[in-house]
Amino acid sequence: GHMYRLINILGGEANDVIEEASRRQAQSMQIIIAVLIGGTVVTLLLAMGFTHLSVARPLRKLEGTMIRLANRDFTAPVEDLTRRDEIGAMARAVSVFRDNGLALRDAERQRDSDRERSETEKQAMLNGVADTFEREIVSVASSLVAAMASAMGAMAEMVRCRADPAWCGERVVGPALSQLRHAN
Repeated sequence: GHMYRLINILGGEANDVIEEASRRQAQSMQIIIAVLIGGTVVTLLLAMGFTHLSVARPLRKLEGTMIRLANRDFTAPVEDLTRRDEIGAMARAVSVFRDNGLALRDAERQRDSDRERSETEKQAMLNGVADTFEREIVSVASSLVAAMASAMGAMAEMVRCRADPAWCGERVVGPALSQLRHAN
């Protein structure tokens, strides 16, 4: 009897100990799962924060730079050129676009300057040709007017000579004789 009772008491205590151990094991498992879930959430949050800082923010900066370059604002700074990852490669590509845009803008300005200078030179040349042409025309017209005046004067003398032969003799023969005397 006693022995069975002792065995039952010890067996009951053993069952209590086993139940307590099972309960503690379940509780430990819940704590481990909670720590794992919490650690995973913290790790994901840290990874998202790191991704935001190291990828998303630099990509947004590059996007802003590209928009400024598309609007012909070549003063836009290109950051992250020294990075050795894909962001750095993209930044270097954007920098090439900026440099090419600057070169294109400078070439356009030079072309416009050359065109303006060419137009100025062409206008100066045309003005010079027009001035020369005007001087020549005025000179020819003056010569024609002088020749016409001389011819009109000669015609007037001829008409007068017809009307007054004596006057004509004095006007024409007198000077001719004077020239002959000086020639000898």
